[in-house]
Amino acid sequence: MSLYLKAWLFMGWTFLVLITLPVWEPLIAGLSSGGTQLALMFWVAHGIAAVVLFTCPDCRCSLFRTEGSFFRAHHPWPNRTCSRCGRDHSA
Repeated sequence: MSLYLKAWLFMGWTFLVLITLPVWEPLIAGLSSGGTQLALMFWVAHGIAAVVLFTCPDCRCSLFRTEGSFFRAHHPWPNRTCSRCGRDHSA
């Protein structure tokens, strides 16, 4: 399985977590007093994991990062080719 497909599957999982938030957030809130904070931390951890775990094997640049001339941006969908070295991640 390609790195690009793994990144898309992870983003699908993250989207599923977002859509089902009204279902599982009250369950977490019932288990502890800081349930909303735990749900927010869970969501942020998914975003951090996407940026840290899915990196180009050649240059270690994140698949979710866009190289620009002045600004660098992270977006929620992975790049098919590396924005730094140009490696194709879909193969």
